[in-house]
Amino acid sequence: MKKVRLHYLDVAKGILMTCLLFHHCANIMGEVKIQAELIEHVSAWNIIFLVFFMQAFFTITGYCTNFDKGFKTYFITNIKTLVVPAIFFTFIQKAIGGFEDFYGLQTIFKYIFDNISVWFLWALFYSKIIYWYVRKMPYKGLIMLSLLCIGGLMKIHIGSTPCFIENTFLCAFFLWIGEKLKQVPTVKCYTIVSLIFFITLAVLLIMDMNMPIVTAGISIETHLDILLYVWLSTTGTMAILLVSKFINKNDFLELIGRHTLVIYGFQAVVLRTVLKGVSATHLFAFDTKAGVLLLYIIVSIGCLLLCLGISLLLNNWYVTRWLIGKHK
Repeated sequence: MKKVRLHYLDVAKGILMTCLLFHHCANIMGEVKIQAELIEHVSAWNIIFLVFFMQAFFTITGYCTNFDKGFKTYFITNIKTLVVPAIFFTFIQKAIGGFEDFYGLQTIFKYIFDNISVWFLWALFYSKIIYWYVRKMPYKGLIMLSLLCIGGLMKIHIGSTPCFIENTFLCAFFLWIGEKLKQVPTVKCYTIVSLIFFITLAVLLIMDMNMPIVTAGISIETHLDILLYVWLSTTGTMAILLVSKFINKNDFLELIGRHTLVIYGFQAVVLRTVLKGVSATHLFAFDTKAGVLLLYIIVSIGCLLLCLGISLLLNNWYVTRWLIGKHK
């Protein structure tokens, strides 16, 4: 049967990828000392999406993935679409950086499997393999939720581990959520849950509580944070899907949504290169909130478009299509 592309899911991915660029732009502006204090103020709104946006990608993947394939076919497909691009993006990033932190063969493992810039691809690959097995078991939702709790407890009591193990456990649950959302077709349900998300977020902000965020870094500090993480990630994801359903079709966002993999793989190095250039030239004296906000928006959108251009270019050649996971 021919797959039917759901426009609103591409719209959702386009919105989420745009959010990712804004988030990383703010972080890197702080790193390269471009008005670090002011950027904290102008990017404060990021918290609205930080509490769920990476988990939304896992949810959409769970919604779209065919988990009924035989394991061999399923495994090879995910090697091609996730592992090969992860290694390719890592090589490009390190090559642009001049392999400055390469100290011999012992660093190859860290380069390939522990590159924080592509943590999402590795965590998604591990999560999809785990869920393929768990999906055949009874109480699969409970098992995936248990893995999430284990990931949270690992972060609280052990700290960070190599190869994004705790990130994987914390995010794999949302593959199950994505598959379950196929059974929640009503806009009314999405609307109610979205309202709950914004009410919960507002209450937490008013109470000045810790926001449980799971991206490359994890800000889960207590057992309560684990519960809040599940709640905010699930309801926030449904909120962004509701917005996408209302938009339904948008050529630009859908184009971004269809090229999220390459944009993700290149955005960090593009942002860092551009912002280092801005910082070094001192051409812009953005010393007000309005000025920093303008720079923040221009660089974020500009780099998004630049990464999109790179993706469109790489999609033109057979070899590079394989390197970015387009094996068909």
